Amino acid sequence: MIMKKRNTLWILVLIFIILMGISSQAQNKFSVKELSDQYSKATEKTDRHKILKELSKTEPVILEDVTQVRQIISNKEWDEDLFVAAADSIRRIKNAGLDVELIEILKDEKIFIEKISRGDLSGKSEREAKYRVKNVEFIIKKLGELKSQRAVPILQEYLKVKGLQYAASEALGKIRDKSASEEMRERAYRGEEINYGGLGLDEAVKVMQDLEDKGKKDKWPKIAKQIILIKDPKAKPYLKKLFSHEKYYVRQQSATAFGLLANENDVSDVLEMAKNKDEYVRFSSIDAMKKINDPKFITVLFDLLINDKIYIVRSNAAKALGYKKITSAVPYLDKALNDKEFEVRREAFIALYILTGKKYDFKGWDSATDQQAENQKKNPTFY
Repeated sequence: MIMKKRNTLWILVLIFIILMGISSQAQNKFSVKELSDQYSKATEKTDRHKILKELSKTEPVILEDVTQVRQIISNKEWDEDLFVAAADSIRRIKNAGLDVELIEILKDEKIFIEKISRGDLSGKSEREAKYRVKNVEFIIKKLGELKSQRAVPILQEYLKVKGLQYAASEALGKIRDKSASEEMRERAYRGEEINYGGLGLDEAVKVMQDLEDKGKKDKWPKIAKQIILIKDPKAKPYLKKLFSHEKYYVRQQSATAFGLLANENDVSDVLEMAKNKDEYVRFSSIDAMKKINDPKFITVLFDLLINDKIYIVRSNAAKALGYKKITSAVPYLDKALNDKEFEVRREAFIALYILTGKKYDFKGWDSATDQQAENQKKNPTFY
C-alpha cells in the first residue's frame, strides 16, 4: 500500500514537471535552438539585436535548450553578444531536471577557469575571461538554487578554484551536502574564501568552539570570519557566549551575527546587549532594535544617544530613532545636535528631519548631509 502511494506521488510529480515545461514552452515564442539558428542567418544588425533580446528573455525548458546554450558557450569563436544572451537565459531556468547540462558546462569550462585563476588567459581577452568566470559563478549558484544532488562532485572540485570557492561552498550548503564539510573547514581556517559557518548548526557550533580553543589561537582571526556567515537561529545561544571573548574582533562579529538573527523572542537578550561593556555589542543591539518593535527599547535608545561614551553607539542610536520614527525622541535628538562628534550631530539632524520635516541648525552642516536627509526621509534605510 505504501509503495503504491509513493509510485502515485512520483507519477503526479512527473506530470506536474511536464506540464510546467509545456506551460513555460508555450510562453516562449521560439526555442533556444531556433533563436540561435535565426541569429546565425541574420545579416542586419537590428535583426540580430532583436533575436539576442528574445534569447536573453527565453527560459530553457527542455534539455535540448540547455544543450544549445552549452554549444554557444563552448564555441571557440567568441561572440560576446551571443554569449551574454545565452548566459542570461540560464538565469531563467526553473526545471531542476536541466541540471545535467549545466553540470556539463561547468566541466567544459573548468580547465580554462583554473588557468584564469592562475593568471593564464591562454590567448583569450581579459573581457572574455571575465564573462566566462561570471557565467560559471552563476551556474554554480543556479545548481545550488535547484538543489542538484548530481552537481555535488563538480561543485566539490570548484571548491579548489580560487575566486569560485565561496560560490561553490554556498551552493553545497543550499543542496545540504556535507560530504566535504571537513575539507571546507580546513580551507576556511586557512583563510580561503569558503562559507563553512553557514552550512548549518553543527558547523556553526564547531566554529564557535574553535574560537574558545586556545590551541587554535593563531587561527582565530581567520576562524572569526566564519561567524558572520552563520544563519541558523539555533546558534544564537552560542553566539551570546562569544560576547565576552578576549578578542575584540570575535566580540564584534558575534554581536553582528546575533543582531542579524534576532527577532521578537530576543527582546531580553537585546536589552542585555545594550548594557554590555563592549561598544560593538552595544552597537549591534541597536541594529537589532531597528527591526524589532518593542516599547522597552525606546528609553534604552534615549540613554544610549545621550550617555554612551562611544560616538558610533550614539550615532547609531540617533539613526535608529529616526528609522523607527519615534516622535518622542525629538528633544533628545535636539540635544544630540550639540554632540562633540560630527557623525552624531549629522545622524541627529537626519532623524529630526525624518520625524518633523524641519531642518535644524547644527555645527558642521553641509549640502551632502542635507541631501542625505532628503533621501532618508523618502526612504529610511536600515544601515
